[in-house]
Amino acid sequence: VGNLPVNAGLTPATLKTFINQLMTQLALTVKPGDPVIDSFLSQDGKFGFVEMRTIAEANNALAMSGIEYFGRNIRVGRPADYAPATEELIKQCEGTGLLGFA
Repeated sequence: VGNLPVNAGLTPATLKTFINQLMTQLALTVKPGDPVIDSFLSQDGKFGFVEMRTIAEANNALAMSGIEYFGRNIRVGRPADYAPATEELIKQCEGTGLLGFA
């Protein structure tokens, strides 16, 4: 998550809460509960990382790019070193809930 407001008192916990609430409001979750399981904020506060509980919710979160937060249009994207899940990994995850469906 980039282009975060640096003077808004943002913490990893508030970033997590914001993303959880926004995804719920926008119906981007695939099951009840919070989609973000962990978050990290850079030292300068300009960007952060959030770890989603499912692949589907990680994909859905991309739709939040451009949403205004404390006067800034946030950017939501994948890490530079992102590699899509292989078919083998997807098969291994089937039935675990990690894909966002049973």
